[in-house]
Formats: sequence, C-alpha cells, structure tokens
Amino acid sequence: MGTAARESLTLSVLGMTCASCQHHVEEALRSTAGVESAHVDLIAHRASIVFDPAIATPAALVQAIRNAGYDAVLPRADASSAEASSNVLTDGAEWKALATLAAGAAAMLLAMPLGTEMGALDHDLMRLMPWLYVLPTSFCAGFC
Repeated sequence: MGTAARESLTLSVLGMTCASCQHHVEEALRSTAGVESAHVDLIAHRASIVFDPAIATPAALVQAIRNAGYDAVLPRADASSAEASSNVLTDGAEWKALATLAAGAAAMLLAMPLGTEMGALDHDLMRLMPWLYVLPTSFCAGFC
C-alpha cells in the first residue's frame, strides 16, 4: 500500500476579527473533502492546510472559506514578485522610521523648557517662530 500524496498550502484569509472567526474558518476547511489538517492563524490572517490534491483543489479550499463567510487569496505563482513587494514594504518602513525620528527630534527641540539657561538655538527659534512660545491668555488666567 502506498501513501496518498499530500500537499500543503498557505492561504491569506480576509475578514477574520476574532477567535470565533478563526474557529469557523478552521471547521469549514476541515470539513472539506480531502483536507487532512487545517490551522488558521488569526493574527497573521493565514490558513495552513494539508490536503490530498487528488481530492481537493486550492480553488475548492478558497471556496470553502468563502462559503463560511470570509474571503481567501491564493498565493502567487512567482515568488520573485513576492520578494520584491516585501522589499518595497521594508523600504517604506525605513522611510517611515526616518521621518518619525526626524519629527521626534524637531518636537524635542521645540519643547525644550524656556529659562535663563536657554541656548543659541532656543533664541533663534524664538526669533524665527515667536508664535510657538506664546502662551494662550486662557492658560495664563489660571496660573500666571
């Protein structure tokens, strides 16, 4: 007796918001003919399925998820485009991190306390942007 051929597939699942959704999708996949095992990751929005390709097809697995009220996306055939898109995401994340650091540095400089030991940068900022250093009159009414 030979063993049946098995394939594994990871599908992106859309529309899951809670553990009940995760359980519902897992049950829909497990009840599909030819599915040996199914594990759904709610956080990653992925379903990992082991199935017999002679009985079940990837399209049938997607349809089982859709019948359960969710949507699924088959992985692309070309892995190189997936790698390129992940690099784009990494590059975008790097730019976002740099912009966040720059904005944080600017906010820190502008929020430095004004006192008798102000540096040259503080004096220059006061001359260039005096409206940043003016307290509203409603604030002064209670504390000044």
